[in-house]
Amino acid sequence: MKKICLLFMTMVFLFIATPSRATLEIGVGAWNQNIDGTLAYSHFSTETDEADLHRDLDLKKDTRGTGYLKLELPILPSLYLGFTPMAFEGTETMKRPYTFGDYTFLKDRPLDTRMKLNHFDVGLYYSLILPDLGAIRKVKVDLGLDLRTAELDVAVTGAVASETGEKRVREAENYTLPIPMLYGAVQVTPAEKISLEFEGRGVSLGGDHLVSLLGRVKYRVRGALFVAAGYRYDYIRLDEDDLNIDSTVSGIFCETGLEF
Repeated sequence: MKKICLLFMTMVFLFIATPSRATLEIGVGAWNQNIDGTLAYSHFSTETDEADLHRDLDLKKDTRGTGYLKLELPILPSLYLGFTPMAFEGTETMKRPYTFGDYTFLKDRPLDTRMKLNHFDVGLYYSLILPDLGAIRKVKVDLGLDLRTAELDVAVTGAVASETGEKRVREAENYTLPIPMLYGAVQVTPAEKISLEFEGRGVSLGGDHLVSLLGRVKYRVRGALFVAAGYRYDYIRLDEDDLNIDSTVSGIFCETGLEF
């Protein structure tokens, strides 16, 4: 978090220190996140036991705040900084034993699951502006690279067999993964106050696949103030050591912010 704050302050300083052609955009919002897919964690690859995130673990959708900052500079590459928290919880009584890590949890007992998929994005990109395309006022295309730092934390708590009958235990695993990604975006401005924006990030490295797509409609209310709404879709497939997650997180979002 300290590194993110330092980057934020650096970007604001660059905006103040650069010529008037530099632009700064700050946005905050809320994303209604619905997760779907599978989860498995085993120290023995031949005994991997997948659980459905909805049917078996009952992970519920949630709404989380998001934030981003864009600094576009003349000549130099533009900078992007973003923070997206993801957290899901669920309690379900599974109808079968479930092996997760070192434990096999008993069937017909409550199983509590907590999953966090927070990530930070730091990107560099260049923009190409195509003005006056017929009825469209402006089209801007961004291309660059994004470094995503993903914080993955999964914990399962439930009953296991013991010498005295059964006991409740907690099995957990966490990773922090730096993931380089390609970045591209298109902004279409059909009218002075309205723009349509599409963003995409993605990478495929070994057994890991990440794709993040979003589309938004932005309305400039007055002066620097804008509001926006859209839909975001993230595909996450991580195969790290003994932990395997194959999931999607999707849903609508709304935002507000300032453009200088």
